[in-house]
Amino acid sequence: MTSRFLVNLNNAPPDAPPLLSPDDGAVVAHDELALVAGRAPDPDLYDALSYRFELATDAGFTPRAATKNVVGDDGGATWSPGARPIGDPRPGSVATAGVTSAPHVEAA
Repeated sequence: MTSRFLVNLNNAPPDAPPLLSPDDGAVVAHDELALVAGRAPDPDLYDALSYRFELATDAGFTPRAATKNVVGDDGGATWSPGARPIGDPRPGSVATAGVTSAPHVEAA
């Protein structure tokens, strides 16, 4: 019996994932927010990908209100930050959505 396998010593980084939701510049109630990224195109087909989501109240992302690393699946990744703390006076925020970098690659 003969077996074959491939050893790839040069892991290529994936491209930025497509942004699925919310739409760029959308106004979203914080307690209804779901950040959704599609699967990032990856030249190394079998890599497990993780995605870093960042949430901020301004387009400059300073300061960041929340950050979350999410392990992706074949469809990408989703993060719902949840409702604001009780007593938070902010009525809502403008979500500036966009993809600024490729996701982090975890070795399979």
